[in-house]
Amino acid sequence: MHGVYRLPRPAKRKNSSSLIGQNARQYIRSKLIEKAREKLIGTDLTVAEIAYEPGFEHPQSFSKMFRLRTGLSPLEFRGSFE
Repeated sequence: MHGVYRLPRPAKRKNSSSLIGQNARQYIRSKLIEKAREKLIGTDLTVAEIAYEPGFEHPQSFSKMFRLRTGLSPLEFRGSFE
């Protein structure tokens, strides 16, 4: 393949993460938390229902990730807007 320049895998990863300042996993998690916040504030869905939508098998896993990212449990977060 003459004339085709290919970036090595790590360079590709580094290059794409520099565009948004985070790697793909971090970006997806931040979007997931953003959507969860919207649903916690704007709906009456339970935490379990919100957790199951993006594919969490266990609401506890979702709650743990939410707390790590926001400093609050999903219920504490929702309560702060009531």
